[in-house]
Amino acid sequence: MKYWNLFLISCIGVSSCSNPVQQVQPNKIIVTLTEGGLHKTDNEHHYEIDIKYPVIDANVDPQILVAINNVIPERFNQFINRKEFTEAHLHLPEDFYSAENEWKGLLTNTYKVNQADSIIFLTFSVYHYFVGAAHGSTYQHSIIFDLSNGEEIHYSQFIKTDTASLQKLRKLFNSNLPDSICWGIQNDSSMIQNMENIVFISDSVLFYIDDYSICPNAFGIPDIRFSNEQAAPILKAPLFKSFREIQAAVNEGEIATH
Repeated sequence: MKYWNLFLISCIGVSSCSNPVQQVQPNKIIVTLTEGGLHKTDNEHHYEIDIKYPVIDANVDPQILVAINNVIPERFNQFINRKEFTEAHLHLPEDFYSAENEWKGLLTNTYKVNQADSIIFLTFSVYHYFVGAAHGSTYQHSIIFDLSNGEEIHYSQFIKTDTASLQKLRKLFNSNLPDSICWGIQNDSSMIQNMENIVFISDSVLFYIDDYSICPNAFGIPDIRFSNEQAAPILKAPLFKSFREIQAAVNEGEIATH
């Protein structure tokens, strides 16, 4: 197993470095989680919502925690598509259901929180089934924070996005498909979409994958992972020294419903 030092000098954007990532600190920051969320069942409109997100606590400046915990629910409510899901169930035909048909639409999610030194990776897996659809589908979303300053970090801080690197990563993805029926990554724009949900663990780099992204839905591939050695050519200096997967402790409350 290979461990790496990380000093990030790249920045988000092309012409400026207004919020450069600081040097990643050793893992002296202890993170704990509580949980916020919402559970709602609407029997009249035949749907259920059961969603949750982490609330971060750590031995850092309280202002850093406030910044992080303000961003998480704001971003969560943007990508969870709760408004779209709810509105899709408000105008179903009155005869859509029979006495034998008690289907309900479902919007739910899981999440994982991984810490690598002073960087925290929040990865959300969101499942939605719109009532009447042939089947549900799952999509992924990630948020990355630097716990030393509370800044959100773009995935491109960790991974190269030049044409040559995209081609290398696409080849790596396509050579590790689980079955010949998978179509893999076809172009650079699809490659970028699949790079967004990156997580570093002790011996590997993970990419969380949306349904239909590289294989038919039935294969249900949640992630593709590569060893540090495999991924090294397309990474920007980075890997880390210490790692934790963090579990939530108790329920924190509900997301605002307005």
